[in-house]
Amino acid sequence: MLKKLGNLVLLEKIINCSISDDVYESKKKGYRESRILLTRSLVEKPQVGKNTYLERTMKALNINTFELWNSSAIDKRQNFLATLARQVWNLNV
Repeated sequence: MLKKLGNLVLLEKIINCSISDDVYESKKKGYRESRILLTRSLVEKPQVGKNTYLERTMKALNINTFELWNSSAIDKRQNFLATLARQVWNLNV
């Protein structure tokens, strides 16, 4: 399970240094502080106002937050990332 794409999270170096080997519950604070949308959205859906580009993007991507980080969450995120990649690169696979 550890070597799945769904288990990888992009995170700024300074935040990663402070939470790198901690449990998911402890990492949530760092994820919330991230400027990377996909990372921040693991723990919360960013809200910046109605009908904004960010809100429309989040809705179109159907991003899920995760209260727990387990094999089910990793599989769900992996499927999401695969779907996102197909959309971004316009692949009809």
